Amino acid sequence: MSRSLAKSARIPSLLALAAIAACVVNLDFNYTQTGEVVQATATNNQISTTVLVDLSNQPDIQAHASSIESLSLNNLTLTITAVQSDNSIQSVTGSLYLRPSTATDASQDVLVGALNNFSVAANSTVTLTGSAALDAFALSTVKGSRKFYAVISGTVTGGATADFTADVAVSCSMGYDTGI
Repeated sequence: MSRSLAKSARIPSLLALAAIAACVVNLDFNYTQTGEVVQATATNNQISTTVLVDLSNQPDIQAHASSIESLSLNNLTLTITAVQSDNSIQSVTGSLYLRPSTATDASQDVLVGALNNFSVAANSTVTLTGSAALDAFALSTVKGSRKFYAVISGTVTGGATADFTADVAVSCSMGYDTGI
């Protein structure tokens, strides 16, 4: 075999090795923060309350934390699982935001989507789709504290007392470097 032919035969092999070395695996996962108690009092029919979501216990994030290169928040689902007897709020019209766990105010909130006459009743569910801004927020969160708040903010109907239990579920796609 001539030297130039042997050299050209190695090029595809070297390209294949380079592709493997830069291998990023995409992994879809879901995580649900369950049983979060929401208690708040509306003022002038306005409410703003938070639910802590802690991704540090999510197994895929634990396994690949140091090599995560991208994270897409595909959607977020808020489900009211129980309503206590002292709850007097019937519905919320407003927005759902995500806030870094280290933030002290709403200046860093990222909009997830609108809550349109969202019923405060057991089994009420709303699913909101992700965005590029939420993807950046999610990546920053998993590379940082791995915790964030889901913020429910808006105008309420009924009374002024919120007392219910909610689940916050996120569906994500993660890209991580295999290190191969």
